Amino acid sequence: MSTVRGATTSALALEHLLSTQEEQDIWRLENQPALNARLRRGLEQLQRGEGIGEDQFDEHLARLKHEAERSVVTSSRQIPCWIWSESKCPYPAG
Repeated sequence: MSTVRGATTSALALEHLLSTQEEQDIWRLENQPALNARLRRGLEQLQRGEGIGEDQFDEHLARLKHEAERSVVTSSRQIPCWIWSESKCPYPAG
């Protein structure tokens, strides 16, 4: 039988899934005004022709991913290299 984060019975798995769903529902309700504002802003941008075309979408996502990965490496530069194992140090020694 498969388990959900340590749940060993169907009842425990169901209980975990229901509590997770409840947490997600609470988060959504608490953040609904901000989510609605972001959606409204996005729709307004699309109506003004500021959206990303389907033919450019994959390239745009790849660029965002690259920027995010670069951002992580940049922020890790503030962590002294001796904290990282030598093989995992995100920037050249020097």
